[in-house]
Amino acid sequence: MRVFIASQDRTETVGMQIRENARRRATGGGPRFLSPEHSAIALKAAHDQADYLRIYSRLIGMRHGIQTESFAIPRKAGWVGTIVTRIKEFLWKFLRYQHDRIVWQQNLVNELVIAGLEFEREEYRIEIARLAERVARLEAQGPS
Repeated sequence: MRVFIASQDRTETVGMQIRENARRRATGGGPRFLSPEHSAIALKAAHDQADYLRIYSRLIGMRHGIQTESFAIPRKAGWVGTIVTRIKEFLWKFLRYQHDRIVWQQNLVNELVIAGLEFEREEYRIEIARLAERVARLEAQGPS
């Protein structure tokens, strides 16, 4: 296989990427949208509750979108599996517009909830800073 882009042979660069993607898809790996450090396992690295909440909020912000790209329909072996898969693919073409509409609405809700959580977290941070400053002033005044 030779890959030409704008009349230039790009087999070495683009061809390797195509082969790697094909190999991954053939083994069921599928496309990777986020790297491993963006999984919930990253929460294990938190040192305390505040760090945990910071990492958790960042992960929510990154993962709130729902992917609507086509996906491989699982199928059973044999001719029955092939027929059932073809029927599912045919029906999906009719249901896709409903699915995309619902996903769009859910994404809006997700974004609003995340924005609300981030706003609330910032308000709490400001309030805690004010209270810490007030306690420091009271302690500096000494016992009354």
